[in-house]
Amino acid sequence: MADSIDGLKAAQEALTEVQLALDQMGISLIYLAKKHKKELNAKETKIFKGKVLKLNPQTKEVVEVEEIIYSKPLISWDIRQKARQDAHRLRGDYPPEKKRFEADQDQLHELMEAVRQAPIEREKTEVGIDKK
Repeated sequence: MADSIDGLKAAQEALTEVQLALDQMGISLIYLAKKHKKELNAKETKIFKGKVLKLNPQTKEVVEVEEIIYSKPLISWDIRQKARQDAHRLRGDYPPEKKRFEADQDQLHELMEAVRQAPIEREKTEVGIDKK
């Protein structure tokens, strides 16, 4: 049981360290939110290779030449869709994912004992029984 509580504390400390490191590098929640908003409005430019007709100024002849052609900015539906799904997940709009948990009897007993001993964030009321 102590091992599970120690493991939980270690995981929380590691998460805090990761968050601090990200913040120090400028990757804050505000920064991520701004980037996410850009993804929700993402556009992309398509590039094609095509043949075009051009006038050769020296010979005055029309010549077929291969060129790179750029499209106008197009809506990037795949990026927008993924960003929208991420936003819903972060907001908690989707039901929680079910995860399968397997444990033997000892592990289950240890987990239940840890839950029983965890601090309860509600008022405790005592009910007394008179013993005669």
